[in-house]
Amino acid sequence: MKTTFRKDLKAAFLLANGFHDDALLHLKSVLEEIGVQLHVISPEDQTIKSGETLFSELEPKHGTGLLIEEFDSPEKMLISDYHIVIIPGGPFSSFKLMTNPWIIKLLDNYYQKGGVIAAMNHGTRILLEMQQIRGKMLTSPTNFKDDFIEKENTWLQSHVVDHENLITCQKNDYIQEFADKIKHLLQIKEAQASFARKVNKIEDK
Repeated sequence: MKTTFRKDLKAAFLLANGFHDDALLHLKSVLEEIGVQLHVISPEDQTIKSGETLFSELEPKHGTGLLIEEFDSPEKMLISDYHIVIIPGGPFSSFKLMTNPWIIKLLDNYYQKGGVIAAMNHGTRILLEMQQIRGKMLTSPTNFKDDFIEKENTWLQSHVVDHENLITCQKNDYIQEFADKIKHLLQIKEAQASFARKVNKIEDK
């Protein structure tokens, strides 16, 4: 049976130039299918270019990737409005995001206030810069393992880890497991919101 969520459930993709095309498209398809509102947040000035697009500019025979022209800057967004922030990854995108102090501060404040962050592959690197990501259970590409342990986290050799409003995915190969975890979490959010609406109706009577 297909599950469709209320339209007030919102997810934000956090991207910069060099994001991973396939990961974004897969997650977008899964979340749109269940009725989640999707937005893109980026520190880029104009068009956001995927990793495939950047590569094609260097090697035209390679073919073109994705271009995103409609997105919001983090300075203009009320990030607390989102039920989850998703970081699809891509090494160039992740490096640009993790070296942006405004982005890190935004994510720290969001997570501290109960927001959910889902990061996959190189997108997990951004978590290393966050003050709030300490003492968590998580996964990442193995070359970031020691860095996470140094930050007092428990690194797990798992495809996907869900712990304390943090969903992490080790590789793009496990994107369906990652998407399923996100869907499950949103189902919980929807159930909580539905219960709150029923309580409010009873109290209004």
